[in-house]
Amino acid sequence: MSQHDMNIANQTSANARADINNALGALVSLSSGTSAPSTTFANMLWYETDTNTLYIRNEANSGWVTIGIINGSAFQAKVELASQSDAQTGTENTKTMTALRVKQAITELTTSSIGFGQTWQAYSTSTRQNNVWYQNSTTLPIQVAIDLFGGGNAQILVGTTTSNGVRLASWPSNDGQYERSSFSFIVPINHYYKLTAGTRLTWAELRA
Repeated sequence: MSQHDMNIANQTSANARADINNALGALVSLSSGTSAPSTTFANMLWYETDTNTLYIRNEANSGWVTIGIINGSAFQAKVELASQSDAQTGTENTKTMTALRVKQAITELTTSSIGFGQTWQAYSTSTRQNNVWYQNSTTLPIQVAIDLFGGGNAQILVGTTTSNGVRLASWPSNDGQYERSSFSFIVPINHYYKLTAGTRLTWAELRA
């Protein structure tokens, strides 16, 4: 333990030499002690011996900033760690990523896309009726596949509301074999979709 006010007062040569040695001792030991030095300077270092913590004085000389902890032979830097939200958003550039946060972000992002935890499910005409809006209220986009004869000016519409659907496909009024089509499309989360008409052969959805 060695701390000093870094002021060499006028004194006898022997005392001055001892005072200088004490000041040098404080410098090389980083002003170590269980409490902070009573005299402080901007950017000075202090090693707190009871907690093994290394500090640096801020430039305004108004407080201490933690650098890190010396744990045996290892040094643990004091850094601000990224949260899972920070990791997933990917815009934070001042925080440190841990291995756990990297894994969590990768897992969340890769399992938040179409196909994960979803299966193909068949729907009958009683559960998916023509000219009725259905909403994807799940937490992932879904995929819809329809095979039909397109008679009756059939259309497939997808939209954010039931009044602004975008037409993805349409068929003429003829219900012959030449108007048979298979169509597959993605429905984003909370979007609406419907088939206006046509003789359906199959209707299936990839969803949870």
